[in-house]
Amino acid sequence: GDSFLQMLAFGYLFAGQGGTSHLARSTLARIRSDPVRYTRMWEKNPRAFLLEQARIDPPVTSYTSLVKEDVKTSIMGKTMTIRKGTERQMFIVTANRDPQVFERGWEFNPERSNLDKVLSWNGPASIVAMGISHTPRGCPGHSISMAVAEQVVERFRPLVNEEGGSASTTSESSEL
Repeated sequence: GDSFLQMLAFGYLFAGQGGTSHLARSTLARIRSDPVRYTRMWEKNPRAFLLEQARIDPPVTSYTSLVKEDVKTSIMGKTMTIRKGTERQMFIVTANRDPQVFERGWEFNPERSNLDKVLSWNGPASIVAMGISHTPRGCPGHSISMAVAEQVVERFRPLVNEEGGSASTTSESSEL
């Protein structure tokens, strides 16, 4: 009981609060770096913008899981057996830039046709959005994270007037 509550609290505080805050802050930093360019992208599709930002700069960069069964693999030319129960670290940040999945993976492009493959919530975005029962280790806060980040960015992003110049921010007196 206590260890479950500790794990739940840690997950909420680290990934839930910290990860969502990171996503909102990095998204705002991107928009503020070139308000004219990025505001248009944001306004076209905030969800796609957030997914692409999470692909480039994941709110949580990795996760740990256990190997489910003995696995034989080749590492640096040597065949090795990784035993069931061995901890493994999965690097989301690297997977999200895999050139076999994301063409020009270093480039920010919220119009990618395969944003459903972004792994920033411990599984492909299309499946994680369906709930934790659909992924091996999905994020129970995915939908909340996206909704909160979108609201924060919408509140604090720069506004751009029709001529393409910065008009103000949605909250002039507040900095995030």
